Amino acid sequence: MAQTGTTTSTPISPGSDAAQWLAGRTAAVGNPKWDSHDNTINTTVSAYKSHLQSLGNAPQFDARVIKAMLWVESGANDPAWNTKPMQIGVPGDPGLRDFFDPARPGTSLIPPTMKAGLNALSAVTSPTANIQAGTGYLLMRIGTFAMTNFNKPGGVRKMVMVKAGDTIERLAKLHQSTTLSILGSNPTVTANSLRIGQGIIIAQAELRWTPTSWRAFTADTIAQNYNGGGDKNYSVKLAHCMKLLGL
Repeated sequence: MAQTGTTTSTPISPGSDAAQWLAGRTAAVGNPKWDSHDNTINTTVSAYKSHLQSLGNAPQFDARVIKAMLWVESGANDPAWNTKPMQIGVPGDPGLRDFFDPARPGTSLIPPTMKAGLNALSAVTSPTANIQAGTGYLLMRIGTFAMTNFNKPGGVRKMVMVKAGDTIERLAKLHQSTTLSILGSNPTVTANSLRIGQGIIIAQAELRWTPTSWRAFTADTIAQNYNGGGDKNYSVKLAHCMKLLGL
């Protein structure tokens, strides 16, 4: 389940349910049913990495990490495999809400190619969208982000004359810019120094969440940031599946 929390692994005893679970995943290697989401996983990871590179900092992680997570979160023998294989958006799970919260960086991570089809509804009804949302949520939890100003490529850049009642914030909103962009384009201007009749340069700009760093995509880190803590063996299970997949 895609929740926040810390997972502490407990020893797995031979013959226990957890040991049988591990054996079942070992037996799944080479079974086509367990590979049925591979194309979606590979396409999703590639799209996220390309988009994050355009934001200036793409993580280095393998698509098999996401596949291993699917093997832990559901698995081909679970009905959820065909609806919510990454389990994000299941009842009681805050992960989907957090991912689509406009005050958080989640939606800024969504690649343009996914924007039209990925939303809170599709994420709980389509396995493809569930994988896309779960991958994005994992990235949001693993990364650290900062709000950064971006001048829009090809955007309008013009001289504007200050009128009575104008403020930096008002001008930014009126001309599809940001206060950071306006102040950066006009080094002698401050928020309190506007004068009526003064000419200032305004470029179209926007604020974006941008990734500044990434933690390692290890079984422990993923367990701590994606799993809700309900399964104390999550890290062991994920490490087992990652090893089975060659990681």
